[in-house]
This record gives sequence, C-alpha cells and structure tokens, in this order.
Amino acid sequence: MDTYMRTGIGAEGSGKLVALRVSSIGVNYTAKFSSWEELFNLSSRQLRERGIEPARDRRYLLRWREKYRKGEFGIGGDMRFVEDGVGTMRVVEVPKRTTTTTTTLPLTTPLMTRLIINLPAGETEPTKALDEGQSTFDLRKVAGVRLANGHMIEGPYVQPTKGSNGSVATLKVQEGLWEHRRGHKVDGGERRKAEVRFKRGVEQRRKARG
Repeated sequence: MDTYMRTGIGAEGSGKLVALRVSSIGVNYTAKFSSWEELFNLSSRQLRERGIEPARDRRYLLRWREKYRKGEFGIGGDMRFVEDGVGTMRVVEVPKRTTTTTTTLPLTTPLMTRLIINLPAGETEPTKALDEGQSTFDLRKVAGVRLANGHMIEGPYVQPTKGSNGSVATLKVQEGLWEHRRGHKVDGGERRKAEVRFKRGVEQRRKARG
C-alpha cells in the first residue's frame, strides 16, 4: 500500500472513521465511499457514476487527493500515530543538527531545539516516534501546527491537553479539517448558470421596455 495511505489521520479505516475522513476534506459525499482507499482509486468517470455532482466537486476531489499524494497534507495529515481518529502532539527537545563545528559550548553540551512531534498516546520520549535505524535528526514537525511562546502548540482544530500548559495537544478528525478553499459560485454554479443568466436577461429586457 502506498505511503500516503499508511500515514496520518488518513490511515485505513471503515465505518464512522471513513465518513469522518471524507467529510474532513470539505465535501458531503461520505455515503459514496466504503473505504478511505477507495477515494484514492476511483477515476473521474467512476466518481460521476457514484453520483458525485456537479463536475466542480469531482475536480475538487481529484485535485485534493493529488495534493495529498504529493505530500501536501492538511494539518496533521502526516501523523503516524492515530487512535480512533485522534492524534497526540507533544513539544520535545531534541539535539539540533548543525552545519559547523565552531561553537563556544563544550563538546559534551549538544545544541538543542524544540519540535512538535506526533507520539503514541501516553508516550513522552521522542525515540518512540522513530523507526529502526533512525535518529532524532529524522524527526519532523507535524504539518500545519506552530510553536508559540516557545512551548505552546497552536493551529486550526488543535485542542490543548489540560494541565500541559499548551505543550501537549490533540487533533481529531472532523468535518472540514482538510478542506481546501474554493472560489465562490458565479451565477448559481455550473448547473444553474444558464438558467440564472436567461432569467436575468428576461428581467433586464422587461425593465428596458419599461
């Protein structure tokens, strides 16, 4: 299975979680897909056969999933440790990768940096997020969140954990989580454009005749 299907809040699932994941991208077609994987494999023609109309919505789905394939995740889309649709984030201190050996600090004192990472619920050690053969230099910040005041996790839909002073937070799959902004409909959208413009023309001619 492709990496984009294994990782993040977009990992495999069924039932309620599939519905939540589909609704998270900003479309109301949760009943059209039996699995998250199915969303990534249907062609434009198959989407149409499923009743996904108008064409504007099909284009949106195709564009959205292509961005996801390229690693352009929405917030938390790169999380690996997700349980029941909820991912946990924690601010940790890890050694900073340096490009020079020149430093005024003793060699036994590594330069440190703070990073927001995804960990299994209840875990505190950064090493729990690593695969075999990896080091803390391989850790990456969770997509879409930022560090405020040096210790607080901030971002859309982020829920701080009580008692953590903002250094621990969760992100839950929910409607609109990964929605991409779309332009507004012009003259009622694709389906009603001709009708709306025809009626407008009739009204304008009626007023012109006075």
